Amino acid sequence: MRRVAITGLGIVSPVGQHCPAFFEGLLAAQSGIRAVDVHFPLGAEPVLMGSVDFSADAHFTKAKLLTMDRVSQLAVVAARQAMLQAGLQIEAGSLGAERFGVALGTGMGGAGALDTAYTALLEQKVARLRPMTVVLAMHNGPAAHLSMEFGLKGPSSTMSNACASSATAIGDAFRLIRHGYADAMLVGGAEALLNRGTIKAWQAMHTLAKPHADGPQASCRPFSSDRTGLVLSEGAAMLVLENWDTAQARGANILAELAGYAPTTVAHHLTQPEANGHARAMTLA
Repeated sequence: MRRVAITGLGIVSPVGQHCPAFFEGLLAAQSGIRAVDVHFPLGAEPVLMGSVDFSADAHFTKAKLLTMDRVSQLAVVAARQAMLQAGLQIEAGSLGAERFGVALGTGMGGAGALDTAYTALLEQKVARLRPMTVVLAMHNGPAAHLSMEFGLKGPSSTMSNACASSATAIGDAFRLIRHGYADAMLVGGAEALLNRGTIKAWQAMHTLAKPHADGPQASCRPFSSDRTGLVLSEGAAMLVLENWDTAQARGANILAELAGYAPTTVAHHLTQPEANGHARAMTLA
């Protein structure tokens, strides 16, 4: 079995929009959570969220944006960073395309496009929706845009396993390289679900964190006994995985080795985790 190297990283997040800024933000204990007024049909509400200060126009043409939901935009920008750090050309068709694939995880895909469509249909009473609504909303949109952006023609997959989506995508890509089905994979995850419909759906589950006296940054505290829930966020993180020997042969700067991976299913509950399944996955990896 072949060894798997990590040669590129890219990130777009509320804490930083490239890896150096993100790492510095983490070291400084910087929080990306803030309270934002969201205008719902019955009035505005302050909502805790991790939103990215991101302008799509700075990265894409108007024509390109007609086919890209925000989740795809975030994924492509993070992937450009990862490919650049890996020392790979980013022009389509410049790589060994047939052995270079894409694996991306997303929990809700183009949720923003769906919210826009339902708003137009139910509030604005339009007779016809935008022709690209399906293309914008489909979960495999980000992976498709990544393959077209870099001309990648190897294996392509989209994982949607809730909070484990990105980990599953990375792990499956790792196995493809390890067992010789691909030489390199562009992998990671993206999410862009900060829209009215999705926020209200999560509120209905009573899983979102309540405001904290110490401010928005203190609201999400998963390891504290007084925790009240999670905070919805958006962003993307991408990695370049390569066959170790190939990466060494081309003189790539190897950042780390991905040595093991194992998925498990606890078959317990839709929203409540069960520790034995987590432990089994760690042991198998």
